[in-house]
Amino acid sequence: MHTQSIICFRGILAVLLFSLLTAGTVSAGEFALVAEETTIIMPDGQEIPVWGFGLDQDGDFNTTDDYQITVPGPVLEIPFDDANLVIRLKNNLSEMISLNIVGQMMTNNGGPVWDDESTGARATGNYQARIRSFSHETPAQSTGTYEWSGLKPGSFLLTSGTNPAKQIQMGLYAPVIRDTGENQEAYPGMFYDQVVNVVFSEIDPVIHDAIANDNYGQGRAITSSMFRHPAYFLINGMAYPATGLDPLNGATPLTVGDTVLLRIFNAGAETHIPQLLGKYMTLIAEDGIPYLYTKEQYGFELAAGKTTDALVVFDEPGTTPLYDASLKLSNAGSKNGGMLAYLTAAEAVCVDADGDGISPDPECSTPVDCNDNDATIYPGAEEIADDGIDQDCSGSDLIVCVDT
Repeated sequence: MHTQSIICFRGILAVLLFSLLTAGTVSAGEFALVAEETTIIMPDGQEIPVWGFGLDQDGDFNTTDDYQITVPGPVLEIPFDDANLVIRLKNNLSEMISLNIVGQMMTNNGGPVWDDESTGARATGNYQARIRSFSHETPAQSTGTYEWSGLKPGSFLLTSGTNPAKQIQMGLYAPVIRDTGENQEAYPGMFYDQVVNVVFSEIDPVIHDAIANDNYGQGRAITSSMFRHPAYFLINGMAYPATGLDPLNGATPLTVGDTVLLRIFNAGAETHIPQLLGKYMTLIAEDGIPYLYTKEQYGFELAAGKTTDALVVFDEPGTTPLYDASLKLSNAGSKNGGMLAYLTAAEAVCVDADGDGISPDPECSTPVDCNDNDATIYPGAEEIADDGIDQDCSGSDLIVCVDT
């Protein structure tokens, strides 16, 4: 509090500082994706052929050293204040592919594509044709463009729209996310501090090998995925004990008290049951649609192709297992593997750069230090009048005058 007496105020000094913080007009969320073959290594050493997406950094598709093919593909985050998405796709695979986002309306969709090569609505009287692709296709070694306007906020899966039973299980999928508002507002009134994306999927190595060796499909050794038997169960393209799963949030440090948004996707063909051991999640949305009433649950069923958003707050430091409660916890029959990961939260580190005992972090001090570079400035410090410095963090300097 102020320690000097105020004898009289000659007037009220009001200084208003306006800062317009803009990062420029954000154009439509535009991404250049490459679809290509790669391999992933399982914990037992088996090398699995997969197809995946990579983000071409310069967007010209002319170089091969500026993208990395991954399964799942890169997270495509769309700005909250721009509801447009444009994806330019380079298909480096040997067959037609396309793109589709379940729950979002593509604005330039030239599909569907039928197995007789026709497109659009089913031809009158043609009851034999079957849909091959939900959207227009991009031929092998060619490029295509896919556009969405009025993109709804939420968590969604971008996948191939062509022969999904084959191409999605090979790895052609990636998360697409968009917040409702600024300041990390996932859905109306639902804010978060940190986000962790969690993608569930499975691998049948026999089918993957057959597809890679052109031995899959009608008249081939493996005709379809009807009798699919997954041997590996993955979170974010990894099976436990992969180092990227312990902790799962290695690239996103979590601290006690953080509100953490778990965006959970099922890119597999089986239902899974994401569960936190001994910890409730607050389920807030499903397939990008917020619940009318949130749900407090340890775990929940997540069917193939679906997404669920959940909030969780870690109230003490430590590690919490996240796993599939349907017990897909093996690697090719070997136990202690599969869909198991860990989320780690640490104590908040309270910064006090000037050593005055008060932090600028509201999680550590109330009120906060308004200048952590000067030990003479902090809430409760002695205010010196008329020096142009706000020593006690009251919001302004003390203006004093004496009548004569």
